[in-house]
Amino acid sequence: MAPKVGCPPNWRGHEFEQVADQIRPSQVRALVWALCLNGALLIIELAGALVFGPLALLADAAHLVSDVAGLDIALGALTLTARPVSIRHSFGLGRAEVLAAQISALLLLAAGGWILFEGMKRFRDPVPVDGAGLAWPPSRPWDWSST
Repeated sequence: MAPKVGCPPNWRGHEFEQVADQIRPSQVRALVWALCLNGALLIIELAGALVFGPLALLADAAHLVSDVAGLDIALGALTLTARPVSIRHSFGLGRAEVLAAQISALLLLAAGGWILFEGMKRFRDPVPVDGAGLAWPPSRPWDWSST
């Protein structure tokens, strides 16, 4: 067989092997940490919102719900992209990350719509908010002597 002119000696034509992405343990660890911290913040904010009733805490809790769901979706997408290439998925499942980002964006839009709806509803029919209960802890962050 005659050598191909202008090609490197180890060139084999258009042969290539498609492989799936490798799961990087540092990415999984970072996503799990972020998921746990955001989940803890969600529980704290939701409890404060239910006890004291401000829309700001409810809105931030709704935003954290979309964050936690987005992190969970991202973790699932990271797992899917590491699956091996198959006949059905000839390029693997690399697009799962893009779909996960789209779902996360839709969740944020839904949370924003809910916040807007709830805010308009509270304009017509205001809800009493216990401002003293919300202001007490931040006004005394390092003064625990009175407790």
